[in-house]
Amino acid sequence: MATKGRMVLILHLLCYFSFISPSFSVTDTILQGQQLRDWDQLNSANKVFNLKFFSPGTTKNRYLGIFYNANPYEEIFLSNGKALWVANRDSPIPDASGSLIVDIDGNLKITHISGGPIALNSVPAKRNASATLLDSGNLVLRELNADGSTGQVLWQSFDYPTDTLLPGMKLGINFKTGHIWSITSWISDEAPASGSFTLGGDPNGTSQLIIWWRGDVYWTSGLWSNGYFEFAPQMLKTDYYNFSYVSNENEESFTYLVTEDHIFPSYTITSYGWINERGATEDFSLCLTRYGRGPPPGCAKQKQPECRNLDDCKEEVDVVDVANHCGRSFTHSPIMLLVLFYKKKTQSEREDQSSPKDAII
Repeated sequence: MATKGRMVLILHLLCYFSFISPSFSVTDTILQGQQLRDWDQLNSANKVFNLKFFSPGTTKNRYLGIFYNANPYEEIFLSNGKALWVANRDSPIPDASGSLIVDIDGNLKITHISGGPIALNSVPAKRNASATLLDSGNLVLRELNADGSTGQVLWQSFDYPTDTLLPGMKLGINFKTGHIWSITSWISDEAPASGSFTLGGDPNGTSQLIIWWRGDVYWTSGLWSNGYFEFAPQMLKTDYYNFSYVSNENEESFTYLVTEDHIFPSYTITSYGWINERGATEDFSLCLTRYGRGPPPGCAKQKQPECRNLDDCKEEVDVVDVANHCGRSFTHSPIMLLVLFYKKKTQSEREDQSSPKDAII
């Protein structure tokens, strides 16, 4: 009887807590005072995107990210479900205690037990506020009017992209506020932290995009003309995107929209400095040597890194370090770097085997 009584009590408690703790998997909005916990998620109104905590690769660190809402088969197309936007890319949470909240002052922030809060917006609301995940993939913090309608936008994730440009996002600068729109690569495929490559508008005001590698110009798109950039003719091959470039007293920016149904549209700056269009067969900014013809137009001549060529790299250096420190200046692809690295290693092993050995007596 005691065991049966405990089971009934446990069932009642489960029902109680599930009643007082609403699940956010069926809503797109966090109201003031509510929280999105580590095991919850927001879904946009038509379930195009979701917002949730995740751990990329093998790490135990937790990040808050926006994803396309995809089934397991579609995730293969989506690079195994890689996040499109990460709220705390440079401030990982070491455990599952994280929560996204809209506090009593209308601030959107991530709280956790291992450290101080991670604030997302800097302008507090004058009245009640709510955060909504839109079907565009934009997470928007807005004031709420007295009648319950939404007021001005206080903050939006589209103004702070990570490595991916979704339709409606911008690259460039807002002259009124000084805000810069740019995307920066992940440090690796499994680490969202800010990497070495950044794609944005030319700060000198020319109508072109630039990729910087550790602050130095790596690639330029060429000037915008007739609906595309000079050194990005791939843009002419896409019938489902509408590209546009704005240049006026308010801003200088590039953006694009989808003109017809297209599965999971996006452009990503990879950790190798390539601009990858999801689902496309050809990348932008491929500064690779092409059978002795040199890199394509737009690729800038790089400063010599610490090791002037691959032969100067020590064999014990990690392959990723070889790619980062030796490959950029010689415009080799990562695959070619691996081939050269192991070719050098194999050659060294053969030399060791052919060298005379002391006799064993």
